[in-house]
Amino acid sequence: MEPKSFFAIERTFVQWASAALWLLTVAALITERESDTGGATYLTNTGIALCIGSIILLFHAIIVYFRRVKLLQTANPDGYVDKFGPVVLTGVVFVGVLVLLVEKTKTTGGVRFDLASTKLLHHEEGTCVLNSNEGVSALLYQPSDVAVDVENDLLLTVSRTHVFGHSKKDPTAPIRQLIESPGADFEGLTIAEGRIFALSPGNVGKVPILSEFAWEEDGERLWIAQQFRLGLNEGDSSEGITYVPGNVAGQGSLCIDMGSGQLDLYDLPSPTSSGSRPPLFPKNKLSQRMIVSGLDDGKIGALFFFEGVLYILHDNDMVIRSWDLSAGLLLSEMPLPRVSQPDAEHQWAGLAIERKELAKTSRLYLRGDDDEEDDDDDASNRQRSGGSSSSITVHLTLDSPPEVWSFSVREGNQKGELIFPTCAGANN
Repeated sequence: MEPKSFFAIERTFVQWASAALWLLTVAALITERESDTGGATYLTNTGIALCIGSIILLFHAIIVYFRRVKLLQTANPDGYVDKFGPVVLTGVVFVGVLVLLVEKTKTTGGVRFDLASTKLLHHEEGTCVLNSNEGVSALLYQPSDVAVDVENDLLLTVSRTHVFGHSKKDPTAPIRQLIESPGADFEGLTIAEGRIFALSPGNVGKVPILSEFAWEEDGERLWIAQQFRLGLNEGDSSEGITYVPGNVAGQGSLCIDMGSGQLDLYDLPSPTSSGSRPPLFPKNKLSQRMIVSGLDDGKIGALFFFEGVLYILHDNDMVIRSWDLSAGLLLSEMPLPRVSQPDAEHQWAGLAIERKELAKTSRLYLRGDDDEEDDDDDASNRQRSGGSSSSITVHLTLDSPPEVWSFSVREGNQKGELIFPTCAGANN
């Protein structure tokens, strides 16, 4: 028997091992697609199946190698044909490439393969409400944050150089343009003790600017009452802002995202500050490492402080986290609603939460189904809201496509946990 025959079967074994490793690469690409599509379970299962197929193929290759060595040593002319390996390799490669093609087609706007098991965000009257954009072009409207103006019964939104108002009473009513500020780039919005503040990020060559608005006498439009510079550094990418009330009126703090998950606390500025754009300096900083711990990206899209809990919207990670500021503890992590356009899933940009008191004659269960077994939960919810039933609404804005959503949510078993309805498409 010639030695080159043994070298030939060794080369064949190496080629089969290479095929198994290539199959592992395809499996890794498929599981990587899972994070880009909001956690599709079928992608994970397909990746695991391909990994198992790769292992089986590798063991089959080593078994065939030793069998052929034995056949050569015994000079047996039969048994060299491999009928199993090529079939398995062809099948698993076909499945892997097919899954990649399907996902690629979905993200490039081609033919969409909708899975029956996939739940996506859709309008549902009274539960998942899409507020009207009538009155402004979708090409010009990019709502990056939202705030609840209880006194004027409006949902305020900021979009580049504008501040708009959505009617809370009638979600189908046209949008009101409240102010246009040429040259501004509003990203964050909050209301602190009746005062309206908007945040403009400090892009290259600019310092972050905090603008305070006031209503004109007729109550129809806003005007810029004063502006402040956040520190003296250029290039800070600030997007999120919220008001954290203090124990005494007027002594609360503005919590501002300074980029990369860094949250700074500023004193609430005086309503009558002197000078042109006086600087504000942070009085404290929250732990950046803790805020972004466990996240792939950590970028903050919006902030909101509600009933003692700080809610942080991480747009690129597709989650909302709730924090107990006094204890420094992560309370809960909630998935964001899933939209029909895969390229828009990371565009959630604004967050606001409000509790609405309901009529005493109404009966609303925030933690469970409306059966007799939930009487204890109903009683605890009434006690929490001061003796009357209440509901919680979460307002979210999509930057692109421009959409403002209002969700009627339930409270979970843990403090700071909010459960989105089925029509939100979130995997609660």
